[in-house]
Amino acid sequence: MKKLVLAALVPAAILSAAAPASAQGWGRHHNDAAHSTPARNADIRQDIDGLRWQIEKAQRNRAISGREAEGLRREAREIQRQYAYFARGGLDRSEYRTLERRVANVRAHLRMERWDRDGRRG
Repeated sequence: MKKLVLAALVPAAILSAAAPASAQGWGRHHNDAAHSTPARNADIRQDIDGLRWQIEKAQRNRAISGREAEGLRREAREIQRQYAYFARGGLDRSEYRTLERRVANVRAHLRMERWDRDGRRG
């Protein structure tokens, strides 16, 4: 039952993270107030690095399988790519929040993988 409920919640969480990015539209608005500070930039990089470290630690401790770890690593790489794309033009608040949500979603996936103990993704 838990897995069924969690399986229903994960797609909703992912869609909610994607919605703000799609709402931005094609044009980028550059004003100084919207750009992140170097501290925010460093903060999101630290979050992504911390996420990767948590995945590695969970696999080392055998809390998750290699297959589960690879799927989580793939998600973390996608966040890193998105960060690199956003950071080229200056990271604004909306982009920062999008990245934060994606990191939080992968952390939630990691927690679920630790709890299920089945060695499979999802």
